[in-house]
Amino acid sequence: MAMVKKTVRKPVDAMRQRLRDRLEALGVEHKALSRAAGKNHSYINQFIYKGVPQKLPEDVRLVVSEITGIPESELGAHKLGGKKAPAPAPAGASKDQVAVHDAQIAAGDGVYIDRAHKTGEIGFDRAWLRTMTDTPPRKLRIIQLRGDSMEPTLPDGAWVMVDLNDVKPVSNKIYVFAEHDEGRVKRIAIHPQTRRLTLISDNPTWPNIEDVDPAAIDIFGRVIWYSKKL
Repeated sequence: MAMVKKTVRKPVDAMRQRLRDRLEALGVEHKALSRAAGKNHSYINQFIYKGVPQKLPEDVRLVVSEITGIPESELGAHKLGGKKAPAPAPAGASKDQVAVHDAQIAAGDGVYIDRAHKTGEIGFDRAWLRTMTDTPPRKLRIIQLRGDSMEPTLPDGAWVMVDLNDVKPVSNKIYVFAEHDEGRVKRIAIHPQTRRLTLISDNPTWPNIEDVDPAAIDIFGRVIWYSKKL
């Protein structure tokens, strides 16, 4: 009888347990944190569940601490032996600025897009932003969503971050695009044979738009994050 090799996970110690729980609370995937740290996609998962490596190297520890908020001292950093800790970086030193534009994109009947103007910037933690996208901040935009057709995924009034480099549609992703000079946001599905599109509203009270020629829409970018005032 052939022997079946079982994968045995090591017991998770308190430090790894805290890291796992913190990532779950933040909604950060293990592979995203691995990528932000410049490692292969399974690095953090192996660290938590297999104990490999036994300790995080300093460069990885810095990224993990910055993203999770867990102090380095609780991630295996050596104690400073009575020496003073290094001074923290100046405020804003590790932040990337993402431009806010005054275009209001429709999740509904569509709102005409005038020439959008930059109205400000929002600073995002650089390491956190790397877990969302590899796109440079200058190719990201923050714009506001109007309408309820994408609820509950994207509520009316939400501010969304759009990755302008991500314009090649992939099924089940949400994109901002222009159709007949109107800005819209929809989930896109691609027919596997015809390659024509279905523009999906997550709100079931809104109809989907089927059999759309890809050339009929101009994709600005993919929605990768949103925020809304409570």
